[in-house]
Amino acid sequence: MRILLIKSRSLKSKVYSSTPPMGVLYLASYLREKMGAEVRVVDVLTMKDPSREIADAIRGFAPGLVGISGLTCEALMLHHAAWIARSISPKVAVFAGGPYPSSDPAAALADWNLDAVAIGEGEETLVALARLVESDESGWRGSGRLADIAGIASRDADGNVRFSEPRPAIEDLDTIPTPAWDLINVRNFWKRPGMTTAGVRPYMPVFTSRGCPFHCTYCHNIFGHRFRARTAQSVVAEMKALNREYGVRDFEFLDDSINIDRERFKAILLGLEESGIKPILHFPNGVRTDLLDEELIRLIHRVGAGEISVAVETASPRLQKLTRKNLNLEQVSSNIDLMAKLRIFTRGFFMLGYPTETEEELQ
Repeated sequence: MRILLIKSRSLKSKVYSSTPPMGVLYLASYLREKMGAEVRVVDVLTMKDPSREIADAIRGFAPGLVGISGLTCEALMLHHAAWIARSISPKVAVFAGGPYPSSDPAAALADWNLDAVAIGEGEETLVALARLVESDESGWRGSGRLADIAGIASRDADGNVRFSEPRPAIEDLDTIPTPAWDLINVRNFWKRPGMTTAGVRPYMPVFTSRGCPFHCTYCHNIFGHRFRARTAQSVVAEMKALNREYGVRDFEFLDDSINIDRERFKAILLGLEESGIKPILHFPNGVRTDLLDEELIRLIHRVGAGEISVAVETASPRLQKLTRKNLNLEQVSSNIDLMAKLRIFTRGFFMLGYPTETEEELQ
């Protein structure tokens, strides 16, 4: 089966930094492993003329299924890509996934160019959708069989949005193959800054875990509240392979909370220390800073510290409780002082303007 995966982007964004489309690349590798599918990936970010190039990809590749991933700020292009796909190939299956459809499936499905949207973690869901399309090329739309696929939202015959059963999370992340880096030119992303403030340079992003056990009120919760993690050995092996293949030593960890399991995090750092890579490690998505301690911070420094983002959000104990972040602010402050002493570049994340926030709390 031929499957075209499109990473939507915002053409109006004022943010120049970017990161490779890891979610789409994970989907691609999973589809190839589980189905033997022929997959192509296109990323709007690297296109000079997105409308024409998406149209050319659909005409030239003739996919049986088009999957489009996007953030909420990328919704406009996501729907435009769906319209292009449907205009060129009226019978092609068009599905969407990612943070935007997951957070607002009804808004996404107001677009009749989309057949269904995946909610949350997408690998197994997309394989199930692809198998349905492959098994019943002409009749699956009117068969009602979409409702049997867990983890999606779709429309019934009257146009009402219907939700299927939630899909259980993938428990063993080591069973998911590493991203299909061969399907993009990763060097295109070395022409822009990544998620860190380190600037333009060769680097590779890495995901080592999914989910977070905390319940911050503002969280996207795409991966759920149960922390699931790859083994330290698999993470180190992936980074050594990326070093061999692309010659990079600079890595950005994109986990929501990489250090929830202290011993696993320590094992990753020790494995990298023994690997001979001499890495530069960045944590642009933030770490759970009150779960760090002096031993771990000094270990990060010894192995190779780039930038650590500290997600404080608010220094008000009342607002910490209100948002259910519940940081140990004393521990966070102590850890920031130690990182500054060690000359680790430390970036703070703060949210201003909480409901009921006073000027004093803001300051």
